[in-house]
Amino acid sequence: MKKHLLLIIMALLPMIASAYDVIVGGLYFNLDANAKTAEVTYGESKQSLAVTIPETITIGSTTYTVTSIGDDTFAQCDKIQSVTLPSSITHIGKSAFYQCLAMTEINIPNSVIEIDEGAFRYCWKLTSIDLPNALTKISNATFSNCNSLETVSIHSSITSIGERAFYGCLKLNTIELPNSVTSIGDNAFNGCSSLSTLNLSETINSVGSYAFSDTKWLQDQPDGVVYIGKVAYLYKGTMPDNTVLEINEGTVQISGRAFSQCQGLVSIKLPETVLSIGEYTFLGCKQLESVHMSSSIKSIGEWAFVDCQQLTSINTLGLLTEISDGTFSNCQNLNSINLPDGLIRIGQQAFQSCGLTSVVLPESLTTIESNAFSNCNGLETIVIPASVSTISGRAFGNNKNLKSISVSIDNPKYDSRNNCNAIIETASNTLLFGCKSTFIPDGVVIIGELSFGGCEGISSVVFPSSVKEIGNAAFASCPLLGTVQLNEGLEIIGEQAFSECSALDLITLPSSVKVIRAWAFAGTNLTNITSLIAKPFVINPNVFYSLYSRATLCVPEGTKANYENVSSWNQFANIVEITNQCATPTIKYEKGKLTFECETEGAEFVTSIADPDIKTYNSSEINLSVTYTIDVYAKATGYKNSETATATLCWIDANPQTEGIEDGVAQVTANPVLIQSNNGKLCITGAKEGADIAVYSTSGVKLGSAIAKGNTTTIPTALKDGEIAIVKIGDNSIKVLVK
Repeated sequence: MKKHLLLIIMALLPMIASAYDVIVGGLYFNLDANAKTAEVTYGESKQSLAVTIPETITIGSTTYTVTSIGDDTFAQCDKIQSVTLPSSITHIGKSAFYQCLAMTEINIPNSVIEIDEGAFRYCWKLTSIDLPNALTKISNATFSNCNSLETVSIHSSITSIGERAFYGCLKLNTIELPNSVTSIGDNAFNGCSSLSTLNLSETINSVGSYAFSDTKWLQDQPDGVVYIGKVAYLYKGTMPDNTVLEINEGTVQISGRAFSQCQGLVSIKLPETVLSIGEYTFLGCKQLESVHMSSSIKSIGEWAFVDCQQLTSINTLGLLTEISDGTFSNCQNLNSINLPDGLIRIGQQAFQSCGLTSVVLPESLTTIESNAFSNCNGLETIVIPASVSTISGRAFGNNKNLKSISVSIDNPKYDSRNNCNAIIETASNTLLFGCKSTFIPDGVVIIGELSFGGCEGISSVVFPSSVKEIGNAAFASCPLLGTVQLNEGLEIIGEQAFSECSALDLITLPSSVKVIRAWAFAGTNLTNITSLIAKPFVINPNVFYSLYSRATLCVPEGTKANYENVSSWNQFANIVEITNQCATPTIKYEKGKLTFECETEGAEFVTSIADPDIKTYNSSEINLSVTYTIDVYAKATGYKNSETATATLCWIDANPQTEGIEDGVAQVTANPVLIQSNNGKLCITGAKEGADIAVYSTSGVKLGSAIAKGNTTTIPTALKDGEIAIVKIGDNSIKVLVK
């Protein structure tokens, strides 16, 4: 192992040495020929006690001005005690003097205008710093963990102090911030345990989380709301029960975590001056019931109200353009909220596990991130506006009572065609999200990942012939899903597609399936698996995890030996061949319901219904046929699929005089008529007693006739499968496909 480490170190040395143009006085420099400037990048003098950076270096006849100390230049030089920088230096790079543990002194000339992140981190013996008067900000972690740092001179050029800028400076006892400072970052002085004197400007309008935690200054503040400048920084002490707070007028920010875990807070009022609320500000305020928000609010940080379980009302969300990640997550009693006009983005888990029963998404919204409204079990309806262009995974997942999903017809990216109660990506024909009342419309090609995952209300699903792929975990953990009708044409069943669907006991795999991924049916209670795949392919052993010994695998006649020789089909203890075919189903219509019957016990029915009236029209006048074509076949475990039965269902107006009414709504009385064919015979059910019925070919040749008698009238004809017949009942004509 030591030899390997040595080889790695030796391999790295040429890389380090190559990161320079010239060496002068033991220091390595990169040169900018155009600007005639030089940057210190590395030096043999790393082990020197004192380092002096020259103001210029001369290479040949050209003089270069040294203006920069590069990133990591003297990092971990644990012997350097002092550094002298020339007045030509304007920039000190990231971690330039990181962990110079012995350094006690460095002069930073007033020429320096930028000091990057962590430049002096862990300089344990550095005792004082006089910042240059041209510097405008103190970057993140610049002096963090400088344990011996006692004094810092901050000039009026400084406007902001970054995150962890002085974190863990244990001996720092006094800080005077000039009026120019307006912003102090997260943890900026956290852990400065000796800091007792702090002169703060009234101009400060932003203070980050934990900025002054574990300081003597904070310990000395009285209990209650601690204000820093224009910021409500923190509630100090234990808040009494049933506290109602009103934040001071003129406050512009509520710091992150300011009221975190304040269990006694029940109500808070923010003045109109408040523009922002930090992250986790009200985390775990479990008794907080109401927030009077500023109508001027522009920003609310991530997870600001997470776990505010009693929160029921927020009067306004002001001028927000974004609901940040997790903002109202687990606000279980938040039943409604008014999203502002101008809102653009709803972040991840923004309303996860909320009590929302309704929400109106504004027309300005473009982005809904993953799990934004997941586990909102009171939510019943979602309408996606035309403006939305991005919907991420599980945005509406695990909503038990969601039953209506629709997309604006003007949305160019998504649709909910045929009132399917789903969100479909139009270009790819991918169904992204569904609910318990979704039906999958014809034309959908892909069922997206997790599109129905965890949907507790869905009990059955029928896939149209267009579906090619079922995505990973598409129906995972749907405990009531007991009927799944996979379609011929399906090619891919994704990983965990139906895993943990505990009610699923039967499945038929179409002959078209080419790929079944791991864990696809793990955790189901399948007892019968019918595979119509003629040439079995290798599958992952976890596809039917724990089912091999208790489920029967039914395979096409003559293929049992093939299945017994292919992994992991050959793990099934009981493989039987299919020899019988399901009986052809019959179709009935009564009192608004279609019903199907089959002589084969345990048969399931796969139905498709076509309506010629449903299409796009470009006319001022439309003749409606009010006719459905119904195709159905039966399937059962251990049987081949039946032949397809076809019927035509139409409605014949019983009182034609009601037609033509223009004002109001006409209630038209109509008789439903069901027409089926069988070996050339046409069976007409529902025609009025005594009505004349005639059958014609498309060329007008009369093929048979009868007078309606009883519930069903049969007319023999010479029509063959695939031919079109015109059935005339009284004055009404219906076109019928013979099968």
